[in-house]
Amino acid sequence: MAKVQKKVRLPARRVIAQAWAPLLKHFLHVDINLPVCWACHTGVPFDPSAEGAARWDTARGLDRHHIVPESLGGTADARNLFLICPACHAQAPTTDTPEIFYAWLETRLKKTQREAKKIERSLRELLPGKRDFEAIVAWAAAKDPAELRGIILGAKVGVHFDSKKGPTIPISGVVGFLVQQFRKETAGQAAPPVQEKRNRVAEFIQSVLGI
Repeated sequence: MAKVQKKVRLPARRVIAQAWAPLLKHFLHVDINLPVCWACHTGVPFDPSAEGAARWDTARGLDRHHIVPESLGGTADARNLFLICPACHAQAPTTDTPEIFYAWLETRLKKTQREAKKIERSLRELLPGKRDFEAIVAWAAAKDPAELRGIILGAKVGVHFDSKKGPTIPISGVVGFLVQQFRKETAGQAAPPVQEKRNRVAEFIQSVLGI
């Protein structure tokens, strides 16, 4: 009779986040108070009433990826687990060599950082005034992530066709659409209050990266 392998219970997401805490900020550029995919920085819904690392347990849309899979000798130790979105999970390498995963991650992070800089640059170009820039970031941070994502997906923007890169959507068009929506909704209103202990610029960028 074949022996049934007992499924190993994985650590809670907050435990994984705490285990990686020393590297989150300086290497992964992730705020432990703001649940996101550690590879592409896409924001995910979470309960803002939770505090610190506990927010990771309330996050929806983050998989616990084995750097070295159990089938190849990997363990359920928190340092062998990585919190990433389903899209990154589907693309992440699964081998018995952690360095292969880290090489993939480094490339992924560099691409994410380049895109994040484009988003912030476009936002500052469209809203050069410091107060306007702060106001739209506060406006975006005050919205439910699903609502903000719906606004982004509803953007009517054109597509550029490049012979080498293929069809691309200029990020400035998406950011411009958000600026337009912000002005419509806040015309004649006071700016939303500043929310403490939240990286609001990061939240805005993660919302756009999630499209």
